[in-house]
Amino acid sequence: MKKMTVAFLFFLTLLFFIGQGRTLSQPVSKETPIIKLGEITFRVREIESSPSPLKILEIYTELLNRSRTATAPANSIKAVVS
Repeated sequence: MKKMTVAFLFFLTLLFFIGQGRTLSQPVSKETPIIKLGEITFRVREIESSPSPLKILEIYTELLNRSRTATAPANSIKAVVS
């Protein structure tokens, strides 16, 4: 009985690792994503502090992926503020 249980657990573990590569990874797409720049919003926030309040400029940028089948690769969108 113990051998059967160990064999069954080994089989389940083996199936888990074989199936993990297919289910957790995203499908590779050969087309490039269509990314459009959406609305850009600027907001100035004031934070109370002593001796003078701090002002922070917040920039919100909307990026839209128009492609339903392709995703943008990781770290492919960069923002530069100067």
